[in-house]
Amino acid sequence: MLTSIVFLLLSLFYVSEAPRAPTWDSCNCYWETWKAWSQCSASCGGGYRHRSRRVWKYDTPECEGFEVCATNDMGNDYDYSCNTICYHGSYSGQSCRCHTGWYGKCCNNQVTCGHPGSISHGYIQGSSFIYNSQVTYHCNTHYRLTGDSSTRRCQINGVWSGYKPRCAFFNSCASSPCRNRGTCINEPDSYRCVCPRNFLGNNCEYDNQPPEVRGCSEDIDIKSSEDITFFNWTAPSFYDPAGKPITVTTNYPTNNFNFSWGDFKVQYVALKPSNGLRKECVFNLKIRPNPCKTLQRPNNGARVCNGWKTDYGKFCLVFCGPRYSLDITSSHRQWYVCGAKGSWIPRESMSHCTGLFVTDKRKDARFRFTNCSAPDQVEKIQETYLTMLQTSPYGFFCTKFQNLCRKENVIISC
Repeated sequence: MLTSIVFLLLSLFYVSEAPRAPTWDSCNCYWETWKAWSQCSASCGGGYRHRSRRVWKYDTPECEGFEVCATNDMGNDYDYSCNTICYHGSYSGQSCRCHTGWYGKCCNNQVTCGHPGSISHGYIQGSSFIYNSQVTYHCNTHYRLTGDSSTRRCQINGVWSGYKPRCAFFNSCASSPCRNRGTCINEPDSYRCVCPRNFLGNNCEYDNQPPEVRGCSEDIDIKSSEDITFFNWTAPSFYDPAGKPITVTTNYPTNNFNFSWGDFKVQYVALKPSNGLRKECVFNLKIRPNPCKTLQRPNNGARVCNGWKTDYGKFCLVFCGPRYSLDITSSHRQWYVCGAKGSWIPRESMSHCTGLFVTDKRKDARFRFTNCSAPDQVEKIQETYLTMLQTSPYGFFCTKFQNLCRKENVIISC
């Protein structure tokens, strides 16, 4: 009696092909034809499929189980390279490698950055927004691009390079905002004025120009033998470079005056009413008597004179050293005076102290010193001199300059 044949469908596990089982023949095993391949797991980019086959054998106890014929893997066959289509790339290592600018399992998705965005007062040149495409921004008339660049490129990450620029208004100078001959320079959404000299402000509207002066005199030194001197000077002239009106005031209504000896300031002030700025011209007049020549110092004695206001006058006396005196024709009370004419009266040399001590002149002891540099002797000489000056016809020189008529201002020349 024939043993029934059992049909077995093998398990779906796949391993490498193995030999038939030793009982293949004794169990009368044989394969059925392979079934058709299954549908591929992917339509592109690489997938897998499989097929199977059945085995027949005796239906006996000793032939029970699939393993009496073969190992489990021999009933299934797998294909891992079906539909290896890569639309914009190449298949390698069970997957697609996409060309630059494409992505996805099948390399069928193109990198795109989308619309880069429109700009006010301008437009975009370029209609392709895919990878490596470039767009260029342009502005309308009277506008100018501001930003890093006028072009942007679609990058591999799907983002446009850089930043979207802006069209700024660039014609603000058309309204001529700069005043006083200022130069206008257009800037984004604004303008800048380059102002001429002495004008300030955003629009050069502030006049910072003071009046100018010509012919301002230097200080003047005048020597005169007269106590009243008429002097005429050239008045300065003032003007404004911007042509604005100015007013001029002065402390002397005319450019001449009768001056006494002394120091005088002549001042002119120009005022520009439109901005309140001023310009001064100031010079000093120094009017003095004629300078005195050097008065010869006495032999064996000292020349003692005033040390203050010497440019107005000099008043000197003779003092003698120890055991010296003036001859009987001379007197310690004789003043040597130099005034406005610059000459000494009575003469330019003082009487000398002789070696003959005149007994009759002992009353002149206060005009005699023992040591010209000794402090006590110096003080004695100075005090004697001041007493003589204050009680002399020239005492006015102490009265007029009381703060200077002091013993420390008496000059002793030995």
